[in-house]
Amino acid sequence: MADSLNSACGLLAAFFGAREIDGIVASQRSFGLHLLPDIQAAALGMLSRLNVVRTGLHQPELREPLTISSLLVRCAARPVAIAPPEFHDFDLGDAESFRALSNALWLFRISNRPAAVLLSRSSSAQEGRVVRLEVATLPDARSIGFARDFLSSIQDAAAGSTRYRGKVVMLDPPSEAGMRVRRSKSVTRAQVILDDPTMARLDHHVFAFDRHRGDLRRFGQSTCRGLLLYGPPGNGKTHVTRYVSSNLPDRTTVLVTPDGGRCVAEQLQLARSFQPSLVVLENVDRFARDRQASKGSTETGGLQSLLSEMEGLEADADILFLFTATHPRNIDPALISQPGRIDVAIEIACPDASCRARLVTLYGASLIFDPGALPEIVARTEGASAAYLKEMVYRLALAALTTEMGNRITRRSVAVVLGEAIDSQARLDRGVVELADVPARRPDLRMAASGGRSADL
Repeated sequence: MADSLNSACGLLAAFFGAREIDGIVASQRSFGLHLLPDIQAAALGMLSRLNVVRTGLHQPELREPLTISSLLVRCAARPVAIAPPEFHDFDLGDAESFRALSNALWLFRISNRPAAVLLSRSSSAQEGRVVRLEVATLPDARSIGFARDFLSSIQDAAAGSTRYRGKVVMLDPPSEAGMRVRRSKSVTRAQVILDDPTMARLDHHVFAFDRHRGDLRRFGQSTCRGLLLYGPPGNGKTHVTRYVSSNLPDRTTVLVTPDGGRCVAEQLQLARSFQPSLVVLENVDRFARDRQASKGSTETGGLQSLLSEMEGLEADADILFLFTATHPRNIDPALISQPGRIDVAIEIACPDASCRARLVTLYGASLIFDPGALPEIVARTEGASAAYLKEMVYRLALAALTTEMGNRITRRSVAVVLGEAIDSQARLDRGVVELADVPARRPDLRMAASGGRSADL
């Protein structure tokens, strides 16, 4: 008898009774593994009110799911051994990890009738990483009613999960849950330097939309929107996405990293489960290139998957898509032309004079500019990007330190530093042109560039 209690099937048979064990009924629910903390907490909350016996189970392979049925069927050939409960750290992006159970079997009685709850994990190519919760009871009405109510409460806990709100998640197959989680980095409005019309459009199409989405739904309007930020590189499109993410604390941000169709589908399924969510897909002009212009390319699977997932969203989906692009004309028309995909496009252009002054002030907050120095920088940098301005402020600070000016920026140092930068860029541009012209003059390099070989190399 003692030996039989060392296996899950022996323990179940002893608890339910040899004559009753063949009549038990079991119901289960499966969820994405990222919901394990919510499911475990909900289950423990309900089970804490009962007089339960808990044990762990030996599960050498996650590819083989543990179910009540499998525990009983494998009784003779490969019995599953009972073991001490095993815990692992589950990253939720907080200071401390969640202490998660690998699996557990609880035995207890409902109105003096035996019942069991099984929590388990599995991983397979077909289902991905899932957590299962199963309730086994005898077939009487009260026991079956308990199982139904228990699983309903678990379903509600999973649907109402708030553990990832205000956080950023992205797929990471090697990690425990298959994804990485971190807190959104704070970006304040004062740190976002845009002209007034652009900021007003961003406020209207992002923050006003988010505040009023409940009323929009009540009016029968969609709460699924797509927004494109486009413009030349170095002007803060990524910075704006971080600003949006950090100032929508009720949403979970899902960073989509294109890596084939299946990967995109998995990431958008995460966005569905985390609603209300924010989906960020940068450089969409590279990922979702016009299929007519890139015939023969093998990189259209991700685009097709993106279109399919967006098309398959429920009518009441609560997802904000935020795309960025440097060359919006390269984006496939299917992503732009149909409502519910990209609905609004906002240009993040090179900063105007007012914005350039604010950017230099922001980047050089610890510097002291002599009278006329700041206007001189603004006048000399027309058409420059925000990234260029940041580099110039760095060079001005370094020049001040090397000339023993401390943190003082003079008009002379502005003239010298910006003059050198312009001259350096001109030399670099000439060098690029000359390098591009080399293959035309050197057959050996032209052959190498085309993938051939030369005896001279």
